[in-house]
Amino acid sequence: MISIIDISSKRIIKILQLFLQNQDWLTVKQIASELNVSEKTINDDLKLIKDNWESTISLTSSFTQGIKAPNLSVSNLIDIQSEILLSSVSIKFIKALFYYPNEHLNVYADKLHVSRSTLYRYLPNINQYLNQYSIDIKSDHSSYQVAAKDELKLRRFFSIFLFELSGYNLKRFIPKEELDFFYHRVKKIYLDHNEPLADIQLPIYASYYFVSLKREEQGFNHHRKNYFIGESTCFDDEEKEFVSQHFKYLTLKNLTETEKNILAFRSSLNSHYDEKITETISFKINEFLTEFHLDTNNLEENYLAVSLSDLYINEIYINIPYYLFTDRFTYFAHQTSIQNRATYNKILRFTEDLSKEINVDFNKHLDFIIYLLVTGQPELIQTQFQKKTLVISNNSQKHAEFLSSVIQTKMNIAPHYFNDINSISKRDMPLYDLDSFDLVITNSLEVNQQVNSLLMNDFPTEQNIQELETLLKNG
Repeated sequence: MISIIDISSKRIIKILQLFLQNQDWLTVKQIASELNVSEKTINDDLKLIKDNWESTISLTSSFTQGIKAPNLSVSNLIDIQSEILLSSVSIKFIKALFYYPNEHLNVYADKLHVSRSTLYRYLPNINQYLNQYSIDIKSDHSSYQVAAKDELKLRRFFSIFLFELSGYNLKRFIPKEELDFFYHRVKKIYLDHNEPLADIQLPIYASYYFVSLKREEQGFNHHRKNYFIGESTCFDDEEKEFVSQHFKYLTLKNLTETEKNILAFRSSLNSHYDEKITETISFKINEFLTEFHLDTNNLEENYLAVSLSDLYINEIYINIPYYLFTDRFTYFAHQTSIQNRATYNKILRFTEDLSKEINVDFNKHLDFIIYLLVTGQPELIQTQFQKKTLVISNNSQKHAEFLSSVIQTKMNIAPHYFNDINSISKRDMPLYDLDSFDLVITNSLEVNQQVNSLLMNDFPTEQNIQELETLLKNG
C-alpha cells in the first residue's frame, strides 16, 4: 500500500529501512544507488529525516565513513512510518471514507484541507491498489464510499489498515473501555472453544471487532454465508449492560455475528477447511523439526500447526494479507539470515515444499513463517554442527577433545548438535578415511597443507571461531 503515497514519503521510508537492515555506515552514494535517485535528493531527504526525527534515531554522520542511525529500531521505524502515512492525502482520504461514508467529495476535501480536484486526481491510483482485493471507492449520486461485494473482506482490510496506520497501537483509534471489552470477548470466545489464541492474533481480532461494529452502525450489514461451525458464546449481564451503554444502535445479534466471523478465522472452526491440510502441515513441521533434533510432541509444534493452518484459511477464505504497508517481520527474518544462514535456507525450502503440498503460495509469507518458527523454537538459530567433523591435534587426543570443547562452548552449540565429532591425535590419522568427513579442523600446519581443513590455534582465537561460524552459517 506504500505505492499509493507520494514518491518523497516512499523514499523516506525506504531510507529508514536501509538503515535498519544495515545497522552500519552507509554512504550517500550507496543509498542513492539503491534508490536510483541523485545524491542531492538523498541529501535533502536526510536533512528532512534529521529535522523531524533526530531525537528518535540519532542520525550520525562521519566524513570518511558515511551515515548511520544507531538508535533506529523496528518499533520506532513503525512509529515514524505511521506519522508519514497519516500525512498522506491518499491515506487520509481512505481513512475518512471509513469513518464518514456516503458524503459528497466536497465534504472530504474540506475535512482534508485539499481541493476537490486533488481528491479526484488521487482516485484512479487508490482504486488501482484496492481493486486487487476486490475493493473499490464508488460514487452514487456524488456520494462516495468504500465498497466490496464481500463485506467480510472489506472489514478485514480496514482492520489491518487501521492497525498498521496506528503503529500497531489500538489505543490510538479504539477507546480504552471498548478495547478492553473487545479483548475480553475475543479471549472468552476462543477459550469457550478450547482454541489457543496467540498474542499476535489478539489485537488483529480486536481491530476487526471494532471495524465490524462501526460498519454495522453505519448500516453496512454482513450478507456473506458464515462458515463458522461452533457455538456462539452468550453475553453475561455485565457485558449486556456494557453493550447497551456503548453500542446503543446495535443489538447483541450484531455482536454475535461479528464474533462468529472472528472465530471462523480459526481453521478448525471453519467449514471451508479440510482436515487433511492440518495433517499435511503437521507432518511437514514434524519433518522439519526432526531435522534439527527437536521435540515434535510439544505445545509449540501444535501452535505452529494451528498458526499455519490459520494462514491457509486466510489465503483461501479471505485473501487479505497480514500487512498492507510494511511487513514488520522482514527485519526479524533478515537478522535470522545473518545469524544462521543455513537455518534460513532450510526454512525457505520448508516453505517452498509446504506451498507445493497444500497448493497455496506461502512463499509470500516467508518472513512471518520465519518469525513463527524461530520464536516458537529458538534452538533453530543455535549453531548447528551437522557436518561430520574430524578434529586433529598436533599434540594429543586429549588436546583434540579440548579443541572440540572450546568450539562447542564458544559457539553455544547444544549437545544434540555436537554428536558427529571425532577428536584424534595426528598420529592416528592413518586409521581414518578423511574423505568420509565433511569438515576437518586442526592445529597442525602440516595437516592443513596436506588436507582441505580449517586451521586453528592451540587455543582457538575469536578469529578462528568467527571463521568456523561463517563456514557453518553459509551451509
